[in-house]
Formats: sequence, structure tokens, C-alpha cells
Amino acid sequence: EKGKVELEYLESILEELWEAEGEQDFRDIRAELKDGGYLKQHKGEKKQIKRASKPRLFRSSAGLRISVGRNNRQNDLLTCKEAAPGDLWFHTQKIHGSHVILHTAGQPADEQSMREAAQLAAYYSRARESQNVPVDYTPVRYVKKPAGAKPGMVIYTTYRTVYVTPEESQVKTLRERVDEGKQAYLPLLLLADEQEDMIERYLDRGALYVLRENDMVLAVCVVTEEGGGIFEVKNLAVAPEHQRKGLGRAMLDFVQVRYRGCGRFLQVGTGESPLTVPFYQRC
Repeated sequence: EKGKVELEYLESILEELWEAEGEQDFRDIRAELKDGGYLKQHKGEKKQIKRASKPRLFRSSAGLRISVGRNNRQNDLLTCKEAAPGDLWFHTQKIHGSHVILHTAGQPADEQSMREAAQLAAYYSRARESQNVPVDYTPVRYVKKPAGAKPGMVIYTTYRTVYVTPEESQVKTLRERVDEGKQAYLPLLLLADEQEDMIERYLDRGALYVLRENDMVLAVCVVTEEGGGIFEVKNLAVAPEHQRKGLGRAMLDFVQVRYRGCGRFLQVGTGESPLTVPFYQRC
């Protein structure tokens, strides 16, 4: 039984290698193998700074956010810590693949969004080239990680199964909606940075955080990874009608908690404008 668990885990690592999209993904996999004792930590080797976990992000036809884990440790973080109990969890049935979360904001999910999340689960799995792939889904509250289980391994109950055929064109469409969604916040981001071309560059590589009240956007913040364990708040803007209410401070407090332990430090106020540093000081 132990040998079977080890084999399943190592097969999941092979799947991660197959789906890796860049050097950071390979570094994450090496770190996971070293932590698990599968690779040796050589003497004199510098310990790498861990970055903030960042899943693949998509947007359903109905506008719901969909997160897809890149590796086993990220799957654990996404499913066991970041997802809400009422969000929906998707995974290919008895097939190695990514954990997929459909973020529902506490509301019933529409059928199309659920099907699109299932297609992503099938695409980011060993069954990518198959047809009629079985994908199980259940609310996150029914997904548990047993004590001592390998990274990425969970058990779940009270699930349903849907059969889907993964399509690369559909995945591309869902990913493009994320970019379109980011552009929707450009007018607000321009309040803090007048250089639109600069905003587009760091928005493309950064993480966008939005503070909302119902459907109203109150504030936005963009954080980028600058390398060497350094993260930077590139943009922080509060809607004019909601300024001087402490929302800038609330966003900074959130970002500090979100990136705590992820790197060496979080920096702000590096822009060229003489108003940048005083703004953050007031926050």
C-alpha cells in the first residue's frame, strides 16, 4: 500500500513536469522534491526564497473566477486554505491532474461555468488528449486532506461526475477573459499612475487585488514579484468617492498579510512621482 502511494505521488510529479510553463514552475517542483527528501540539498546551496503561490487564473462565461493549481503544494494551498467552503472543487476521476476551484462568492454556480471549470480540470490532467473525460466535483467543504498525506493528495465525498472533452481553444478563451477583466480596472489604476503603457506591463505580470462592496469597486492594488524575494506594490488606487475612508490602509494591510513569509520584503513608493511616498505614508 505504501509503495502504491509513493508511485501515485511520483506520477503526479511527472504530470507537473509535463504541464510546467516556465522556470519558476520547475523551481517549485524541485523545492517540493527536496522538502520531501527525494532530492538532496547540496552543501553550500543557497536556500531559495519561496514566492507567493499563484495559480493559473481563468474567467467563466458568466464572469466567475476559476483557479487551477500548478503543482501539488499549490493544489494544497488552493483547496485547503484559499478556497471558501462553498466554492466548487473539480478534479479528474482517478486521473492525475490539477485541483480546480470555481469561486462562487457564496452563490449557486450556473451550469455553463461548472462545465467550463470541468473542462479546465480535464485539460490540466493526464487526460488532456482524451474524450469524454470523467471529472468529479463537490463543494470544497467535502474535500479533506488526511493527516500525513503527500502534497496534493486529498479525499472527497458527496460528489457528482460530469463528462467533458478538453479543448485548447476553450482554455485560451477562458484565459483571455482574465486579461479583459484586468483592463476593466484601467481607469481606476490611472488615478495612481498616468503612464498607461507602464500599467499594462506590470498589470500583465502582477497580481491584481480588488476591494468590493457588493458590485461596487472601492479600491484596486497591483503587486509584482521583482526577484530575489522582493515584492512590490506597483499601484494602489481608491475610487474618488471613497477616498479618505481608510480604504488605502485596508488594502495595504491585506497585502502585508497576503505576502507575509513569501519573501524578504515588500516595498512601496518606488515610483518617480514626488507624491508617491507621501501617499503611502498617509496610508
